[in-house]
Amino acid sequence: MKLECLQPCLRAVGFLTKYLRGEAIFLSATMPDHSALFQRYIGDAKCRELILDKQDTRFFQKCRYSYLGMTDMEAVAQRALDYPSSLIIVNSRKTAREIYRLLTGRKYHLSTYMTPFDRSETIPKIRRDLADGEKITVVSTSLVEAGVDLYFQAVFRQLAGLGSILQSGGRCNREGRLDHGDVFIFETEDKLRGDMKVRAAIVRDLLDRGCELTSEESIKEYYSRLFAYSDELIEQNSISAGVDRLDGIPFRSYAEGFGFIKDETVSVVIESCGEAAQLVEQLPFGGKTVRRKLQRYSVSLRVHGELDRALKAGLLRETDSGFFILSAGDRYNSETGLDIDYQPDYID
Repeated sequence: MKLECLQPCLRAVGFLTKYLRGEAIFLSATMPDHSALFQRYIGDAKCRELILDKQDTRFFQKCRYSYLGMTDMEAVAQRALDYPSSLIIVNSRKTAREIYRLLTGRKYHLSTYMTPFDRSETIPKIRRDLADGEKITVVSTSLVEAGVDLYFQAVFRQLAGLGSILQSGGRCNREGRLDHGDVFIFETEDKLRGDMKVRAAIVRDLLDRGCELTSEESIKEYYSRLFAYSDELIEQNSISAGVDRLDGIPFRSYAEGFGFIKDETVSVVIESCGEAAQLVEQLPFGGKTVRRKLQRYSVSLRVHGELDRALKAGLLRETDSGFFILSAGDRYNSETGLDIDYQPDYID
């Protein structure tokens, strides 16, 4: 949940329920208490909680959470080997690649430095090894937290926001075959910035006080503190124009002003991956179909930083169609994806 988008989203729900007489249902494993914000931004909306008796939620708790405190990647990698199957989730693509290189034995890597094509090739291999009882370790960024049906006996999660940590727990002992699975939360010297730093600090405080992260009380406190800390950010990011009737809603202006996903990255086509080379040749006359297919063989680089470094190093070429193509094939491999800082070892 992007806090700068919270007010526009709530107002949009208010418009739909008030003017179109619809009903909105908020569903989440870590449901924030939006009641104060509802009153603030859509005060005439009628809200109620659907599930009042939450005593049975304890039956869905199939893992226990432990806090390892400050540690290093070597220790995490070594501890992961104590389990027949383990998943390590970290906050950055660079960290995922670094810890993957520390792992021994049967291992897999998942991050958006890999193309969707290579990720789709890797996930079935992981699933097959898990089904066969192979001893494996997987390291991933947060992309594995939702929408990927992989379940492990132990999960190691680098400190992050509460929602991310509890989603990570959903990858642990999901089917309840064990009495319990283990989710270990750890910190490293990696510097957190911005919103992530605030979220992680609240979780750290909950852990230091021995709070049960999955409890309703902890979830409520987490979001209450997060919303309070970010009150100015939530308040100033609005697309409301004092609309008081349906035909007065400036839908086009709202669509242009609302950027849920900030466009701060650019796609780079990995020409050596799959059928990318053939598709690149078709770019001048292939239209939207070719462009859409190329996304399967592309990775995203941050405009300020990664893209600048790649261009300066001469790793990319730009086509007339506006696509960036990776020219240096040794900077990409199907296991760990793109590494623009890779330095090959030359032997005289």
